[in-house]
Amino acid sequence: MSAEISSKWFSAELWLKGVAAAAISGAANGIVTGFAAIGIDPHHFNLAAGIHDTLKIGCVSALLSAILGVALYLRQSPLPREWDDVAPDSPAPDADSSADARNENHQDPHADHHDDRVRDPRDPHSAGD
Repeated sequence: MSAEISSKWFSAELWLKGVAAAAISGAANGIVTGFAAIGIDPHHFNLAAGIHDTLKIGCVSALLSAILGVALYLRQSPLPREWDDVAPDSPAPDADSSADARNENHQDPHADHHDDRVRDPRDPHSAGD
C-alpha cells in the first residue's frame, strides 16, 4: 500500500471516527434528556410502573439527537475529497469540475462595462476618478 493511499485511508478513517463520535455524543445526550423527563413528570415517567415510557422517550430522544449530531458533523466536515480515490466503485461528482462547468456558462453582465457610478464632487474617494 503506497503512502498516498495510506494517507487517504487515514483521512477517511478519521472522518468515519468523527461521524461515529457525533452519533455517540448525540445519543448520550438524548438518553440524558429522556431520563430528565423523570423530573418533569415523575408520575408518568419513572423507573417503576412507567419504565416502559421512560425508556421509550429516552430511545427516541437518543435516536433524534444522534441524527442531529451526525448532521451537524457533516455540515462541518463533509465527505472527504480523497474518498473518491479510495473507493472507485462509488464515485461522487468532482465539485471543482462541476463548479468550473457552471462558471464557464455564467457570464457576468458587468464584466465588460466601465464603472457607471456617479462621482460625488464633495467626496475625493468616490467613483469616477
